[in-house]
Amino acid sequence: MSSIAEASNNYRFVVYNLNDAMRLSESQTTFDIDRALLIDDYDEKQIFLITLRGTNRSMDKNDPLGIPTVIKAFFAKSNIYYESVKERIFSEIPQGASIVMIGHSLGGMIAQQIAADRTVKKNYKLLNVLAIGSPYVPINGRECPLHRFADKADVIPWLGFSVKANLRTAKPAFAYNGYIGKPVLAHTESYRDRSYWMRFDAMGEPFGRSRIALV
Repeated sequence: MSSIAEASNNYRFVVYNLNDAMRLSESQTTFDIDRALLIDDYDEKQIFLITLRGTNRSMDKNDPLGIPTVIKAFFAKSNIYYESVKERIFSEIPQGASIVMIGHSLGGMIAQQIAADRTVKKNYKLLNVLAIGSPYVPINGRECPLHRFADKADVIPWLGFSVKANLRTAKPAFAYNGYIGKPVLAHTESYRDRSYWMRFDAMGEPFGRSRIALV
């Protein structure tokens, strides 16, 4: 059953795989928080899903999606995007709730920062981070699983401190999807449309069966 079919029958949207995760992330103005169900073949768990979109390449320092935010996130520094997400978590999500995060590009970097935040970890159960086409953020304290994904022609997941992480500590799932020489398309269309990424479920596991349904 496709995401669209199931969404029309039961839920607003269903994340079955990485393609769905990318489309949902891209659809946000900046980020959003949704009540959701984490579903597998044996269990159904209430969670909150945070989806975060990537940069718009603005040079405005007051734009949460701007390049100044990207630079701060590279160095794991506080920034307006990170602070906005953190503020909404505490205002909208009941303490003790379970959280899953999905982010593309800059959004995945912010998710990595949130996953390492001491006050967030103290008050919530952080279950998983999907970072799609995102650089690695060098930050200590992240305890939940981090799943990174990189098209081989996408240069963005190699920026910042990512080279060592890509080879050793936080290696992404790599794929060549025909975008060599087309880095912009590799950074967007690959994750959205290529069937290779459909093998990863909503929690980033290859050939897994977990899905996330927005309620």
